[in-house]
Amino acid sequence: MGISSFYRGALAAAALFIPLTALATPIEIVALTDGEHPASLGGYALTPFDAPDDGMHSCTESHTGEELCFEDYYGNSVELLANDPYWWEYDGVSASPDHGNIFVVHNENWIDLILPPETRSLAVFVGASDRGHAWIQAHDAAGNSTSREYFGVDENDTRGYGIYSTGCAALTRVTVEPWEWGFGFLASNEGECRSVPEPGSLWLFGVGLVGLGLVHRFRRKTAILR
Repeated sequence: MGISSFYRGALAAAALFIPLTALATPIEIVALTDGEHPASLGGYALTPFDAPDDGMHSCTESHTGEELCFEDYYGNSVELLANDPYWWEYDGVSASPDHGNIFVVHNENWIDLILPPETRSLAVFVGASDRGHAWIQAHDAAGNSTSREYFGVDENDTRGYGIYSTGCAALTRVTVEPWEWGFGFLASNEGECRSVPEPGSLWLFGVGLVGLGLVHRFRRKTAILR
């Protein structure tokens, strides 16, 4: 009887664990391929930031009036020059959109974008004055982090990336790490969680419900036999 109880308990625990894992809050990073930020990302509408004024900035304001700030590898605040250099353009198939002023980075190959509260999605473009390699990584309030997304940049190849939460944990930080470069043309969504579980998560949740059903049926059968 002790063994039967053990197996019943183990099955119930497994059935509960599966749907709980389906509720994890990962982060997605996707390439933006047309030189513009999309109208929405991950189900969240994006609103562009205003292009920054010329001069030095340690933060920039989103459309909600909240600040997105810049830090170095050590967590120190960094001032960046807002400018419109010759190399800041997207070399598209049919057009090269004007992205306006961006934040030019000198002598720093690591910048953390500290995001406004309740950021659910973000679009950012990265360019450079010479050919080089870079990566981007995102983090959320639940302690999740993406793997590093590696890409190349040069004066004719500004890259855009969209980052969004697929759960309800707000994005908190995005790290970009090239060399002699710049970033900008920002857009974001800062609001309430509206995410819907992805198909894989729904499938896992269904499997969990089936497991719970089996546990209930097993218990009824055992009670009848007694």
